[in-house]
Amino acid sequence: MKMTPKEKLKEIDKKLDEAHALVISLQNMRREHINRHDLNKVKS
Repeated sequence: MKMTPKEKLKEIDKKLDEAHALVISLQNMRREHINRHDLNKVKS
């Protein structure tokens, strides 16, 4: 089934929203991991 340009744009926007949510989730996981294991301390 062929989508109209408007439908295609809506689908792309939905995928962008999902990808953005994933990026935020990964950033939060990374931050928690760094804090949990004290990886933000400078090793000399």
